[in-house]
Amino acid sequence: MPVIAGSLLLIGAGVVHLGVTSDLFRVTLGLLTLLAGFEILYAALESAILVTGLLAVVNLGLGVLGAYLMVAGSTPLESEEEL
Repeated sequence: MPVIAGSLLLIGAGVVHLGVTSDLFRVTLGLLTLLAGFEILYAALESAILVTGLLAVVNLGLGVLGAYLMVAGSTPLESEEEL
């Protein structure tokens, strides 16, 4: 029962975090928090190793995608000084 309450708390915190901000870093953290809560809830119900591995791949992919989007959006390709 404490595992379910903790996972629902994480899911709720992730949803609130997503609803409050539009910053890319904070949205990525909100999605990772939401996914962590879902993973904890799912791990309490199911113990399949393949699904756990797939959730880990989704988690890593989301982190890499968020990092790429933050780096790609922060630096311009051409500056006005070069033109």
